[in-house]
Amino acid sequence: MFFISDMPVDSQGYVTPPGTILSVEAYMPFDENGYIAEGKYEISTTSGADFTLYYGELFDFLGMLFPMGTYASYIDEANTEYLGFATSGTMDVSGSNGYYDIEFNFTTEQGYNITGSYSGPLTIAGMPGKEEEEEEDGFSTLEGDYTLDLSNAVGYGSYYGDYYYTGGGNWYFVLEPSDGLTGDGLQVDLTGVGLDFNAGLPTDTYVAASTDYPEPGEYLVGYATSEGQLGGTLFIGGFDSMGYVSEFAPATEGDFNVTNHGDGTYTLSFSFLDDKGNTWDGEWTGEIIFDNYDTSSAGAPSRMSAGFRNNPITQSEKIEILKQNRLQPITLTSAKATGRKVVK
Repeated sequence: MFFISDMPVDSQGYVTPPGTILSVEAYMPFDENGYIAEGKYEISTTSGADFTLYYGELFDFLGMLFPMGTYASYIDEANTEYLGFATSGTMDVSGSNGYYDIEFNFTTEQGYNITGSYSGPLTIAGMPGKEEEEEEDGFSTLEGDYTLDLSNAVGYGSYYGDYYYTGGGNWYFVLEPSDGLTGDGLQVDLTGVGLDFNAGLPTDTYVAASTDYPEPGEYLVGYATSEGQLGGTLFIGGFDSMGYVSEFAPATEGDFNVTNHGDGTYTLSFSFLDDKGNTWDGEWTGEIIFDNYDTSSAGAPSRMSAGFRNNPITQSEKIEILKQNRLQPITLTSAKATGRKVVK
């Protein structure tokens, strides 16, 4: 299962409408190195056969409608979503070593065409050997100890309430260069003591969480998915004009100190170890503007790590994958897509 989008993606991994997300559920043979097979893949109503694509459909799960299989989701300027489900057509894949040329030509039940192409990397999670190699080698780009240059950084973030069901408020925020290019950045995902959004990010010394669900006073350690998405607490740098980064390092242990000055400004200081034994540290004082997206009543989406499997995933597992990537259930009316996050 993978996603392709023609929309720009911001530093948090969220797409910016208008544009289209193509969701593809494919049954792909692969070699001993985990690279998918070249060839022609065809929409099929029978799941599980090699070189087939599962047709698009709406799946009713406990009264919620989820788009499944192969389909296109167009999101307009007003964040209204329009869905087209592929019921016939083909996808041609060529290339090797993780880099591919993909051309697709699908047709919906109503006779509309969904066509396009993509050229670039396509790393599939759960392939044998891939995740183990990445975990062993680490993904930090640092080659030694490093102090972040946050002199040009500005801060913004979001509050998600008891997102992790651990009794504290989840605060996610990013420091980025004010001009988009000059200097370094920082991404933080932590759980504070208390659930008072109006009081702001709590003053505390935060330590690394030992699980994917930080307790109050803990931050989520940095991670990278095999699709190239970064999450948790990280150094980010090497920004280009599109907002992409080429330098990064996870926080795997260390202290993160927060002082809330009570006026919307904060002083942050930190010293972390990355996954290669390098120390990265820094400090910053300034305003962080938080938006309130308290979703604690809905709970945190599962953080699935898809392991190697020989059998097709179940419908409920597909729903969990969609939730992990911020893809939400839809209603019979046009759905909003403000939370769409696409694997890049």
